[in-house]
Amino acid sequence: MEGPRLPPNGCTAELRTERLRLRAPTSADMSRVVALDTDPRVNRHSPSGTPTVAESRSSFRRTIVAWHRDGIGHWLVECDGCLAGVTGVRPIELDGDVYWNVYYRFSPETWGKGIASEALRAALAAARGHVAGRRFVVRTRPTNRAAITLAQAVGLTRSPRLDAGGFVTFAGD
Repeated sequence: MEGPRLPPNGCTAELRTERLRLRAPTSADMSRVVALDTDPRVNRHSPSGTPTVAESRSSFRRTIVAWHRDGIGHWLVECDGCLAGVTGVRPIELDGDVYWNVYYRFSPETWGKGIASEALRAALAAARGHVAGRRFVVRTRPTNRAAITLAQAVGLTRSPRLDAGGFVTFAGD
């Protein structure tokens, strides 16, 4: 499956910020995304640990399918032509409501440079335009300070009523 052919209500497959290019993934991106996804440093707080290469490939294929199905998903984040990370949204049902489940995973080389917050702000703005009024959630382990700090930096606040399974939840518009 090459680049996304988005449905009529599809989201912008490419976004630009001052420093970044966010774009929908293609099958040609598999090796770069798998390298990021299987880096143990990136998975320090992942409940299931670092995925195998096979698990990462399968997840990446689902990411491409989600773009085709939903017209939105996880963008690849590039900075100076290099893969900096992945961020975006997918629908999730929690407590009887549908939210945008916010995802972000960035290369350790980008940490502390504001790249994640810049990319995430662009992704959330695009999602707001895709489905007006749908709220966002970030679910993470309470020990994942970086994820919590990023969620708060983009305006999400603690929502204990949505906590479950050892995750804390941050929500917002």
